[in-house]
Amino acid sequence: MQQKILVTTDLSANSKAGIRFAIQLASQSSLSPIFFYVIEPITPWDPDYISNRMAGEIQEGETRLRRFVADVYREFDLRPRKLEYVVVVGSPVDRAIVDYAVKRRVKFICISTRGAGRVRRIIGTYTSAVIRLSPVPVFAIPKNYRRAPVESVMYASDLVDFKKELQKVKKFSANIKARVSVLH
Repeated sequence: MQQKILVTTDLSANSKAGIRFAIQLASQSSLSPIFFYVIEPITPWDPDYISNRMAGEIQEGETRLRRFVADVYREFDLRPRKLEYVVVVGSPVDRAIVDYAVKRRVKFICISTRGAGRVRRIIGTYTSAVIRLSPVPVFAIPKNYRRAPVESVMYASDLVDFKKELQKVKKFSANIKARVSVLH
């Protein structure tokens, strides 16, 4: 069974970095990407309206997601292999990402980060929430990432289960021939 990496996007230019990284990582490993988009519902009063509208929203979201990912592949002059696209309705977004990753038993989550502004530093970002909530390892990719071979991995740890975690990180890094540095 091929291992999966959940690649999140909000369809913004900043989120393309995570897609670029996942494409590169998949080319260096046996990981297969699942491109994942969460639609956060705006709840009107009528529940029938919600269920009828959400089916159309999901279908439109998948079309937008496919186009968005195809644009990134075109940047690299690559033709995508068989890819998986998933659009869900969920709130909060960070919980929807983690719940789906756990349900699908993905190996990793890949999420872009643009850095937090003043307000976001106080209340937090989706990226920080996913990292905090997730039992699945998370790659947080800066918005300025451009495709390049992955040669090093920085592993952030709270040192609670360091030996067990480091074994996993070293195994992953060895597969792609990357150095490991640890941040606490």
